Amino acid sequence: MASNCCCCICIPEKEFGILQRFGKFVGVAAPGMSTFCWPCTSLTGTVSTKLRQIVIRNEAKTKENVFVTLTIAIQYMVEESQVQRAYYSMENPQLQMQSFVEDAIRSIVPTLELEHLFVAKDKISKEIMEDLAKKMSHYGYTIVDTLITDIDPEQKVKAAMNRITQARRLREAAEYEAETSKVVKVKQSEAEAVSKQLQGEGVAAQRKAILHGLQEGVADLTNAIGVSPMETMKYVMLTQYFDMLRDVGSSPNKNTVFVASAPGNMSSMADQVSYGMMEANQVQALNNNEHLI
Repeated sequence: MASNCCCCICIPEKEFGILQRFGKFVGVAAPGMSTFCWPCTSLTGTVSTKLRQIVIRNEAKTKENVFVTLTIAIQYMVEESQVQRAYYSMENPQLQMQSFVEDAIRSIVPTLELEHLFVAKDKISKEIMEDLAKKMSHYGYTIVDTLITDIDPEQKVKAAMNRITQARRLREAAEYEAETSKVVKVKQSEAEAVSKQLQGEGVAAQRKAILHGLQEGVADLTNAIGVSPMETMKYVMLTQYFDMLRDVGSSPNKNTVFVASAPGNMSSMADQVSYGMMEANQVQALNNNEHLI
């Protein structure tokens, strides 16, 4: 006659034992020490309620017929109230989740282009999670999160994308440099125009001041020594002539210059200037008389 004996078991934390009596489920053993009558009742297995993760790699084709490989991390767990269902309803939950995820990817990725695929990564993760959570809930599993950790196109496609990006960056840099050069040239032109305007005003003011100074000097010298204005102009020209010789001699870029240096030549030069001024005065007088007639 067979006799029953009391058997003690120890269930680890975050795990629950499945008890069967003659092949039929009779209860769940909580974490810690549990006793049951053996061999009528036996521990057939345990179910972990820890958070677990599987990584799925799946290849799919985008809208423009580019093959990409998506890496998706699925985080899932079993609630304590769903231990019996999770143990008896599904033999290989990881394989079943992989099938569900691959089916979801094949229905989503072909509707997107490659560039939009990278942008819509979070949206795709959310859609996969919602679809997977709905299906796995019937088997006692809770989907905590789905993460698309990598989107890897073919090597040729990646090289082409890199070349396109590089060409775009070079074009943007060239456009920026051209625009900068244009702005610099405009600013330089404006600065040169203002500089020339100021330079012309300065030269005009300088010549006006020189003429005013010469006029006052000639008048003062004429009144002081009683000479004619023509003789005074000859003296001023002689002074400027010697100043010119001094400036040419002290210039760092010295050149050989042949000029008349005899006083007689200076007198002749002064006479020529005076003669020219007299002719100009006569022409102006004739013009005035013609206007009066």
